[in-house]
Order: sequence, then structure tokens, then C-alpha cells
Amino acid sequence: MMEDPVCRIKNDIARVFGPLEEALSHGSYIHPGGYKDFHDNLQELTKQYRTERGRGVMSEELLRDYLDEKARVGNTILLVDQTLSKEEHKSEVERVKKEAAEEARRAAEEQIQIQQQLMEKIEKEREITKQEYKQVLEARLKELKDVTKKGNRRIHGEKQKRQSEYR
Repeated sequence: MMEDPVCRIKNDIARVFGPLEEALSHGSYIHPGGYKDFHDNLQELTKQYRTERGRGVMSEELLRDYLDEKARVGNTILLVDQTLSKEEHKSEVERVKKEAAEEARRAAEEQIQIQQQLMEKIEKEREITKQEYKQVLEARLKELKDVTKKGNRRIHGEKQKRQSEYR
């Protein structure tokens, strides 16, 4: 007679905790944060089980045995979760490092491009200044030649005037 209530209680536990067992068999809790999901589901199903009527002391003992067994499973999930979290953290750190390196590379390329454009601009301005200087210099030289010619003509004219006066 005693086996009958025990079997009934075990069947009730299996029925209520069936979704948890199904999730465990599919590895649904093996992901970062999986332990929290497992723990929350276990608590919810335990609360659901305890709210059903018609259970006695033996029911609570069998539930406690079941929960003790799931606590060991939970510890395993927790270890996996922590390992995954560490790996995820490492992956995130690597991703951030790669992004930072890529951003630094792009910034360096951009800086080089800006410097090249600046050098080109300076070279163009230097060429323009050189041309302007050359034009000013040529204008001054022409002016000087003109002044020199005028001066020479005047001197030459005065010389001829003096020579014609002496004659």
C-alpha cells in the first residue's frame, strides 16, 4: 500500500517538473546566464508543486530528494555558466581590442591622408608664391630696364646736346 502513494507522488513530481527535465535533456540551460534560468524555473515549478492539494509529509520528503538531485545538476550548470561567461568575456575583450585596433588603423590612415593633402596644398601654395615672386621680379627687372633705358637715353641725349654745343 505504501508504494502506491510513493509512485503517485513520484508521478506528480515527474509531471510538474517534466518541462524542466525536457529542457535539461535538450541542453537548454547550457548558455551564459543558463544557471539563472534553471534556478528560476526550478523555483517556479517547486512553488507550483507545493500549491497543489492532497500532499503530505512523504510528498515533501520526495520533493526534497528530487530538489537535492537537481541542486547537483544546478551546480554543474553553474560551473558551465561561469566558464561560458569567462569565455564570453574573453571574446568580448578580444572583439573590443580588435575594434580599437581597427579604429586606430583607420585614424592613422585618415591622418596620413590629411597630411598628404596638407603637403599637396603647401606645395601648390609654394608654386603659386614662386610664380607670383617670379612675375614681380620680372616686372621689377622690366621697370629697371625701362628706367635704365630712359636714363641712358637722357644721358645719351644730353651727351649729344653737349657735343652739338661744342661743335
